[in-house]
Amino acid sequence: MPLVLWAKTAVGPNLPFLKGFGKAVKSWKDVLQQFVLRKPAKLKIQTFDISRVEAKDRCLLYPNVTQNNNSSIQSRIFRSFFSRTSSQTLARELRRRSALKLTSSSSRSFRHVPIMSLIGVTLGLDISGVIDEGAEKMMSEMRDMFRGYKWDTDPPEKLPHSLNDLDINLESIANGCEGAVYKAKMKADAAKLADVVPIDADFDLAVKAVFNYGAESNAQSILRELEREIVPLRVESCQLDSELCKRVNHLPPHPHIVDMPGIFVDDMLVTEEGLRKFPAAMPHKLDPEKYFGRNKTLYLVMRRRSTHLRDYLATHDVTMATRCLMLAQVLEGVSHLQKHGIAHRDLKTDNILVEVPKPGGSPRLEICDFGCCLAEENKNMQVPYTSRDVYMGGNSWLMAPELVTAMPGPNNVLDFRKSDLWAVGAIAYEILGTDNPFYPCRDNSRKQMRNVDYIVGHLPSLPDDVPVPIKRLVKALLSRDPNKRPSANTATAVAQMVALELNGTPPSPPKPPTSAVKKEVRPTAKKLGRKPGSKLFVTKEQKKLYWIVVQSFSLLCQLTLGNQSDGWDVVSATSFLLLSRLTYSSFKEAMKFF
Repeated sequence: MPLVLWAKTAVGPNLPFLKGFGKAVKSWKDVLQQFVLRKPAKLKIQTFDISRVEAKDRCLLYPNVTQNNNSSIQSRIFRSFFSRTSSQTLARELRRRSALKLTSSSSRSFRHVPIMSLIGVTLGLDISGVIDEGAEKMMSEMRDMFRGYKWDTDPPEKLPHSLNDLDINLESIANGCEGAVYKAKMKADAAKLADVVPIDADFDLAVKAVFNYGAESNAQSILRELEREIVPLRVESCQLDSELCKRVNHLPPHPHIVDMPGIFVDDMLVTEEGLRKFPAAMPHKLDPEKYFGRNKTLYLVMRRRSTHLRDYLATHDVTMATRCLMLAQVLEGVSHLQKHGIAHRDLKTDNILVEVPKPGGSPRLEICDFGCCLAEENKNMQVPYTSRDVYMGGNSWLMAPELVTAMPGPNNVLDFRKSDLWAVGAIAYEILGTDNPFYPCRDNSRKQMRNVDYIVGHLPSLPDDVPVPIKRLVKALLSRDPNKRPSANTATAVAQMVALELNGTPPSPPKPPTSAVKKEVRPTAKKLGRKPGSKLFVTKEQKKLYWIVVQSFSLLCQLTLGNQSDGWDVVSATSFLLLSRLTYSSFKEAMKFF
């Protein structure tokens, strides 16, 4: 019946298109039925190449939904959605407008229109009914469907076990108080090495030599002393003792957390640059009066990325749509950390990697450098604050107010549950194209704000072209009271919805014309409990829920019908991450910012 209604609105000069649409719908139905009925063992792996830079550097989506769950999802979601297309008001107008737009000669080629999104738009869901009758259940079902996929990344073909396995460029690409990072690559065979001239692109690994000042020069002592550094490590790729595995909150792979496939322990790398720039970390045996480091240290093997966020922002002309997408990625990474009971405690633009796509596209961000993180076994993200000697993390300028103003005492604690969100609020100024107010001003044109005593009302304004929801979000993240800050899920949802809309995802439903409203308002008004003749309107929450529905159909189409050789860009990944985690309560809270 819904397809018949849709077809009636589009007949006439568009008959050839209708025939093609019917075939596409039939094809979609057959494929979807096959998808939901087949057993997990027969499901194929969906490749997920976010950055589209390295074919070997991609993420995998494993469909792991059981057969029973699939049938349940089909019966609940699709019966729920498609049974709501009998509305004679807004739904009919949406069908009419969508049909005319999609069948017009100026429309894009049909094969480029996601079938799920097309069906969702043309059927014109009765959003009022969805909001009033089952939005929470609907969103839960969507979330469960997309949670049937999990992230994983392709491991390198070979991993180094010592410095002898690597060719390393001895000029560091980054260094700080915790370590130095070098670009490296696996050594080639002697026969191949004579014929190959190495280029910069060959150095696909980034190896961090962690500065070891206190741990004894044996592997177990070093791993125990520097256990924070290996939080993002893939446990299956490295042999660790069972006690250490239990103590460290290892993170599941995530597109916005640094990819760390391996580690090893070896002699401290001694270079001319190291002797000149960070002599204190050099081995004590070289000169006891100048050098204070241990003989051996820990090496972290990571994927090499293009640059750091600070350098990227300084050297690239970035659009506001891309800036909002980058902010959404940072918040998504923080949300992933918080979900697993981890506080980074040193978020700054230097500790966020950027993979720059070569032929255009959006940059992908990864949070790195976990040397200051809090990753305790209990995962409650709170630490007893009995004395000033308790470690609070790095970068005092971007430390949350509840931490810098805390007083030690026998029953006092340091609460890190929303400290990273505050740091993201401060970093957001840089991401959105202006100066971080909590950093010193280079030209003394403004006064540096202090996290100890700043007033929220005195925060500088963000650029005029920043979307209003993002402005409200940043101000909320910088609330002095952590209880007034949004949750990580809510903050991430706000940024993701804004970023996806700015980056060209399916639009909100069109407003029905006045004539259509007057003609068809009475049945809907009565159904909604309004007085006959009252004005029909669609709230911003209803419009946004419509947008979520179309997003979910489009994404399900990509997962079900997409070519497995096609990579997914950052926008598609952001859509997947939003829909796989979004709860109705977070959605309701997020709508307060719009």
